[in-house]
Amino acid sequence: MMEIANILSYDTIKLVLTKRQIPATDFIAHTSKYIEVDHIHSNHARVQGMVRNFRVIATPKCIKVEGSVAKFVHGDNFRSVTLSEMEQTLQTLSSMLHLPLDQAILSRVDIGCNLKVDHFPELYFDYLGTLPKFSRRIYGNSSLYYENRTCTMLFYNKIKEEAMRNPLFSGGWGFENVIRYEVRLVRAGVRSLLNTEPKPTGASLCNPAFYQALCANAADLYASIVKINSSPLSFLFEDVGNATDLLDRCVCYVNRSIDLEGELKRRFRNREQASPNDVAKHYQLRRRIKKALARAGEFCHTQKLEQELDQKIRQAFEAPTLSVT
Repeated sequence: MMEIANILSYDTIKLVLTKRQIPATDFIAHTSKYIEVDHIHSNHARVQGMVRNFRVIATPKCIKVEGSVAKFVHGDNFRSVTLSEMEQTLQTLSSMLHLPLDQAILSRVDIGCNLKVDHFPELYFDYLGTLPKFSRRIYGNSSLYYENRTCTMLFYNKIKEEAMRNPLFSGGWGFENVIRYEVRLVRAGVRSLLNTEPKPTGASLCNPAFYQALCANAADLYASIVKINSSPLSFLFEDVGNATDLLDRCVCYVNRSIDLEGELKRRFRNREQASPNDVAKHYQLRRRIKKALARAGEFCHTQKLEQELDQKIRQAFEAPTLSVT
């Protein structure tokens, strides 16, 4: 039976080298010598191929290298990757491609972990509600996505995904129910992690501070999800002290299916007639919504499945340094 290390770990990365890093290089000619070419554009403006499990694309302006670090190291993303393994992967790829990938711009980085759970993964999705500034979607009944332009957070049935990807897969590594939890950052999402590194590079992936920032970002995102536990409107008359209590319960209930703050912001931006006090009014309404949502814990009681998921994800956040060695 394969052991699950409940640790946030690197998965897919994307690195981009431009003329700024290696100005005198003919990217297409150089790359063609070191990859297994599987496609050449009709006018030779692009060439692409593979180096093990990494996809490499070269154009006259840049070279893009994208793939899973975990699969490069282990052949799967079920097992975790240490920072020393991340560093070794970067060095190996650089040697294979004869490129300084430590200098390449980091334009995507994924971090994730696998959680052994007691029930079918899909059952836990019902307890994960809206996330401010993100779109919530369920794909194929087995994957829950929170998406915006620079970040994607997802939960999916790892055993089912592996079985679909690999027809020969069977046995589930000895586990029946595993949730894969990932956070994917691209473009500005990557750049926002460290103020000291406005443009993270391949070398940043080996920096413990950068890795810790990834973990902290993932923890903040999960904590910001509105949890759908017991209904805020399940109460006794004597539980309601005044009209504010009732209105706050209603706000918490509606926010389960609608991002109230996001909806208010959209209506503010698209108002037909502007008034001098609109900005102040918008601010006051947003503050009132936030105040009501902050009381959700008073109105709801955590359910068993939510408690289990919270506990296991919290353990992953509390022990990120285990994958630094």
